[in-house]
Amino acid sequence: PYPYGSGDSANGNIYVSPWLTADPAPSWYPPTVSNIKQYKSDGVMELPESSRTTEDAVVFKGVVSDPLGNLIKLQIEVRPAGEAFSGVEDGGVLNSDFVSSGNEVSLTKSGLTSGQYHWRVRAINTNGNVSPWQEFGVSGNSDFEIKPVPFNKNTYFCASKLVSISTA
Repeated sequence: PYPYGSGDSANGNIYVSPWLTADPAPSWYPPTVSNIKQYKSDGVMELPESSRTTEDAVVFKGVVSDPLGNLIKLQIEVRPAGEAFSGVEDGGVLNSDFVSSGNEVSLTKSGLTSGQYHWRVRAINTNGNVSPWQEFGVSGNSDFEIKPVPFNKNTYFCASKLVSISTA
């Protein structure tokens, strides 16, 4: 153990508590997010940065922690790659429910249209403390691309092979 002191600057007094073994975290310490990843809609198949999916939904995950053990929620902002982040809750910002510190949280953004996207994440605890935004992967890169498979009325998928029907 080492002494932990706090002071009264007006009177010059210092109070020492010799029983502390570590600095206590002030109540304003922000929560953190780690291990952020993106997945296909099944939440299992990871999407590396700049990868492509044919699905219109992407799952985002991160582990949230709070130094004081407060409940925390995950907030994610998803935008088309050419659009700047705004933090405005206009459909591009997703919020999880509050969870216990140390849990992995998952959020799904569906209804995505064809194009490239980027996203960022932060954590907010029940005291209103907010972590800084963290952009996924390399800042400024496209994080994933939605590229649906075009429908061709002359192509049908069978159980074991692709069948093409010619109308000529």
